[in-house]
Amino acid sequence: MLKVIGRRLRNEVVFVIALSLALFTGFFAPTHLKSIDLGVIATLFNLMLLTLVFEKYHLLDFISISLLRKVSSERGISLVMIPATAILSMFITNDIALISVVPLTVGMCKKAGFDPYRIVVLEALAANIGSSLTPFGNPQNLFLFNSYEITVREFFSVTAPFSLAGIAILCIISLFFKKNRITAVLHSVPLGNKSELAFYIILFFVILLSVLRIIPVLIVTIIVISIFILNQRDLIGKADYFLLGTFVAFFIFIDHMINIPAVAAIITGILKTDAHVFAISALTSQAISNVPSAVLFSGFTGSYKALLLGVSVGGIGTLVASLANLIAYRLYARNCETKIFNRYFYKVNLILLVFFIIVGIYWV
Repeated sequence: MLKVIGRRLRNEVVFVIALSLALFTGFFAPTHLKSIDLGVIATLFNLMLLTLVFEKYHLLDFISISLLRKVSSERGISLVMIPATAILSMFITNDIALISVVPLTVGMCKKAGFDPYRIVVLEALAANIGSSLTPFGNPQNLFLFNSYEITVREFFSVTAPFSLAGIAILCIISLFFKKNRITAVLHSVPLGNKSELAFYIILFFVILLSVLRIIPVLIVTIIVISIFILNQRDLIGKADYFLLGTFVAFFIFIDHMINIPAVAAIITGILKTDAHVFAISALTSQAISNVPSAVLFSGFTGSYKALLLGVSVGGIGTLVASLANLIAYRLYARNCETKIFNRYFYKVNLILLVFFIIVGIYWV
């Protein structure tokens, strides 16, 4: 049992770091449980359960395969899967979108006899950029949307230009891919019980309404948990509790940091302007990922627009800048050599990161 826990913890580095930071800083500041944003935790939990249902009923595989069967070249796959990955990530988060599309992309391309490294790199970028558009596309957006009580209009005024421009750039890059003919065959995946699936799709949109503050999160959470206890009890144990625990730990850590005067003064001092908030959050994401960057800096600045854009751009860059990048890498590495993937990944990502940081500093 201890070996299993130890092995799992080694795979959950961010959780271990967050918990360690929360415990260590607890020696220097009091712990306030009210610092934990239960609304964000509950919403993340609800979204996790619904995405698990979609996987169980093969909805995401069905969508991905239906799209892939319509294309016959590397360029075609990329031009179809980039928008598809971006759109999926807007609703089911960037991580789940990649878990669905990357294995199918790799499988089809391997059957066709060519390495899909370029397509997978662009799919990872599409997932990060596309998920940045909506409040529920990724954890950091959900957190900032709730923490600062950003209006829907304000939120999209920040994220839409970045997301739309980013997806357009990725599509332009795809135009330079080969038009080689692909004859690989993908077998269709049947959907699960369609009437049950329709019910859960409706429930999914009810959850989105709670994110947009149209329906109280507490009521929706009670409904979701009740339904899953009655009908999908096995999926409750499959939720990513380490991610939820990571957020809890970071909430406590940030509260500690705010209440340590010397630390708070230093961080507040480097976040003097919107440009500073944007650039520092984007660059810090390259080392510690954009989710912890969002939680960390939110405790020290009111420049939520700059921070939102900063952590969105911050998902581009290094492999650790976003969990989605690591997921894409791991899925690709299961069947392919990673050296060429890494070279192309950093080439494209760093160029786009520098471009968006320069544009972003001017914009904010």
